[in-house]
Amino acid sequence: MRKVIFIYAKSKAENILINASNEAIFNVFENNDIKYDELSHISRNEDGSVTDVLLDTAIINKLKSQIAAEMYNITKRENYSFSIPLGTLLNNEFTSGYGPKFHFNMSLAHTTSVHFKSNFEDAGINNCLHQIIIVADIDCSVLSFGSTKSFRFQNEVIAAESLIAGDVPESYTSVYETDPTNFADDVFNYSR
Repeated sequence: MRKVIFIYAKSKAENILINASNEAIFNVFENNDIKYDELSHISRNEDGSVTDVLLDTAIINKLKSQIAAEMYNITKRENYSFSIPLGTLLNNEFTSGYGPKFHFNMSLAHTTSVHFKSNFEDAGINNCLHQIIIVADIDCSVLSFGSTKSFRFQNEVIAAESLIAGDVPESYTSVYETDPTNFADDVFNYSR
């Protein structure tokens, strides 16, 4: 029974903490009215070509601490409850989900570290989608039914994204599943 109880407790804890991290990120971004241009600066040379993309570490460090503090405020409550049907507790495939529900309490303790990462994705010819992603690494301990279990998981949220447009070349070709004997012909045939 302890195994089934822990599976339910872990699922409940993950749901609580994922929702809390999403809410914390939303609250901090809404309160600070953060936009992509405030987190990231795109540098271009004289002819307009992108030379680099820099993240504003001062703003990011401020946001990291605010998100962690907001998440702590959201999850101050340590005791939660959940219920499991008797048929599920018996761990029998024929009775799973049936019967009266037994209520359990659990205590939840966690630590969250927040960091930002950049992701670049191809978005067409010489265009790139830049995403700034917030990653919440959550270490959690759950005490329920006389035993403590610890686990770790991540929650990722896209904080901002922007399409970085580059110059479109005068000509280009695309070669997919080309027969090696016709490779050169396909590469230099710009008309198809």
